[in-house]
Amino acid sequence: MSIDLQGDENIKKFTKKPKVYRSIDKLWDLISSAAFSILEKSDYYTMISGKISFYFNLSFEIKDKTIEFDENRNVQHAEFVVRAYMQDGRFSDGWGSCERREKKFLKPNHDIPSTVETRAKNKACQDLLGIGEYRSGAGQVER
Repeated sequence: MSIDLQGDENIKKFTKKPKVYRSIDKLWDLISSAAFSILEKSDYYTMISGKISFYFNLSFEIKDKTIEFDENRNVQHAEFVVRAYMQDGRFSDGWGSCERREKKFLKPNHDIPSTVETRAKNKACQDLLGIGEYRSGAGQVER
């Protein structure tokens, strides 16, 4: 004896997504499409923490930072941990790192810590909002 569950109305009701969840999905789609409409193609890895955090009213706090100097007080390496907060109390931490050898910095004592802070903010923002994508090899230094 086999039971045909496909025609049972109770099973259909149980497996259907409730209206509340469908409306939340629609709302998130509207919010995210509006947020991403302010971004340009060149913004995706440089301006995420600025434009998107402004749109979602996020706040940032530097939780930890390490800056390594050489004997002449020139910045060689920096790492930051930044926490992004939403207004409802949700938060996410992002880590960023940069070395002097990554690229040619005109003002390394400013540019390296600034780059690290931006990377950490972007990571925290992306994780908090569930956006962004994994880039293989991002941030790796060739030796």
